[in-house]
Amino acid sequence: MKNSQELFLPLQTLSTDVKTGNTDLTLTAGGSVLIQGARIKIGGEDSGVWLATLTDAGKLTEDESQWIKIDSAFVYNTPGKLMFTLPDSLVNGTKYKFVLRSHCLNWHSTKRLVETVSETVTIGGGSGSSD
Repeated sequence: MKNSQELFLPLQTLSTDVKTGNTDLTLTAGGSVLIQGARIKIGGEDSGVWLATLTDAGKLTEDESQWIKIDSAFVYNTPGKLMFTLPDSLVNGTKYKFVLRSHCLNWHSTKRLVETVSETVTIGGGSGSSD
């Protein structure tokens, strides 16, 4: 059984490449991405969505200045659905993890910044650079 704090954490369940319809974690540079889950609405100070670069071991790089912040407007930003456009400059074959940060209510009903990290996604196909 989950403790009461875990019940309020964001939960990402599905990432879809809108251009191709793929749900295999392969995304198109410059294409739209639909993330579905629970409690994933982005809002509040220091909130946002990032593509985090990975170490050779597949872990998030600690230097967040290497992460790519998603600056495009959200098409959807609801508790169950996020949709936005990826940068055109992403290189095919590069692997990332989405980092979602948002303020939510914890079990004490106070707002705090929480973070959730996706499975590894790969940029492939579409209009991205192949360098």
